[in-house]
Amino acid sequence: MDKIKTFALIIPAYLPEYIIDCVSSISTQEKYPGWKYDIRIGVDGCQDTSEILMRHKIQHWYSRSNVGAYIMRNSLMFLKPADVYGCFDADDVMNPGYLKKTIMVIESGFKAVMLAKTETNENLKPFNRPPHIQYGGAISFTHEILQTIGGFRSFRCAGDSDLMCRINMAGHEIQKMNDNSYYLRRNHRKSLTRGGVTKYGGQYRNKVWAEMCADRQKGIIKIDPLTVELKSVL
Repeated sequence: MDKIKTFALIIPAYLPEYIIDCVSSISTQEKYPGWKYDIRIGVDGCQDTSEILMRHKIQHWYSRSNVGAYIMRNSLMFLKPADVYGCFDADDVMNPGYLKKTIMVIESGFKAVMLAKTETNENLKPFNRPPHIQYGGAISFTHEILQTIGGFRSFRCAGDSDLMCRINMAGHEIQKMNDNSYYLRRNHRKSLTRGGVTKYGGQYRNKVWAEMCADRQKGIIKIDPLTVELKSVL
């Protein structure tokens, strides 16, 4: 009998407003023969979000301090190995075929895949734009790639794009699927790209991006990933 493969869905969560929308969309996903889903939600220092998940009896992992999305992703991935790790943002919503399509592309021979999104407002009302690939964000990749690149850099922004660059540097193609709208990307005022030190064009984002570019120019592909201890809740 063939071994059942594991798809670990990696979801760092901070804001309490949108987490149930995200989790509810995961429940609509089709099963895929030969695979099981391991849903790993990591609450990044927000007690309100953890309490909402507890009220809904949703198992999650909790960090007392706010460490940022990329350290949380590393920490969730290194809880235990999986065949594939799929990163997804807790304020976004999957359309029903998201996980099935990702696995189909992986099984076709690709080691990394990104699916197209539809841009929406904070109430999930779509803007008048065609589905398209986000440079970063929802990316899935095999355990082989994780071993090759080590994980995400520990800065609070721009880690997705850096990871994609290092995957390409390692000689792997990221398959980009634009044939459908596979998830809804919620645009809201509290997004890391729109406010605070992590916003696009901000001094912090520009600084850390320059540091990551400098490392890649030195040929650095694999990094030593920073992780934190997580507490299992429920």
